[in-house]
Amino acid sequence: MNELTNQILDLQKLDAGNLKLNLTNTDIVAHMKGIISSFEGFCNKTQCKLLFISQHSSVECLFDKDKITKITSNLCQMHSKNSYEGGEVNLELTFSNRLLAINVKDKGRGIPKEHLDNVFKRYYQLETSNTQHEGTGIGLAYVKELAELLKVS
Repeated sequence: MNELTNQILDLQKLDAGNLKLNLTNTDIVAHMKGIISSFEGFCNKTQCKLLFISQHSSVECLFDKDKITKITSNLCQMHSKNSYEGGEVNLELTFSNRLLAINVKDKGRGIPKEHLDNVFKRYYQLETSNTQHEGTGIGLAYVKELAELLKVS
């Protein structure tokens, strides 16, 4: 509940233009590995394998640790809970022309094509008969808006 409240507060700050970046120069690969390792217990419970892939073993760069943590955590949590039992989630960190990309893939139920334009809108939720995976409709919108904030910097 605390995490959801913080996300809503961050979205309000984004709307008001008051969410600021706190950039530090550090190893983003090590930072991402730390975030992903924190999901091991969650993944063990769902019998889902979470793999981190990076073309580099270490990359020193300027980034906002808090925002990257929030983005990565949201993506790991969403993909892990929507992956099938015994499934696999791959989180890949790539660099190209000084740009960072985080790609996440799973073998879960997927998003129907007719919903793809809407999943990044706040509070949008897919109608599903599987109540086990209910959410608030904030996660992907939050990730998108934080990513856009980072892209502007």
